[in-house]
Amino acid sequence: MKKVKLLILGKSNVGKSSLINHLTQNHISLVSNKIHATRLSTFYDFKLKDFLIQFIDTPGISITDNNLLAKAMKSNAQKHFTNCDLIILLTQLQDSYDYESAIMEDIYSQISHI
Repeated sequence: MKKVKLLILGKSNVGKSSLINHLTQNHISLVSNKIHATRLSTFYDFKLKDFLIQFIDTPGISITDNNLLAKAMKSNAQKHFTNCDLIILLTQLQDSYDYESAIMEDIYSQISHI
């Protein structure tokens, strides 16, 4: 069975956990209207035919908050950048391109040596 690690990134409350629940057609990930419901990366394994898909549900990433909690949650998500097969950056339509660019630059700076 081939294992695929799928990392899901985005701001808090953008729908990362909801996406996992939708893709697996199961309520395996905690969903909340409360901001920062996911504070540590959480792993969910899902079997699909000959694949074991490991969803990595990350805390919301902020590019503007510099408080200790925001930094810790961003660091928690960043440690998975080089250890996954696919990264999904989930955004809302009203999110600025600056957010997406900053996250993509952050990812690229950590994986460019691979």
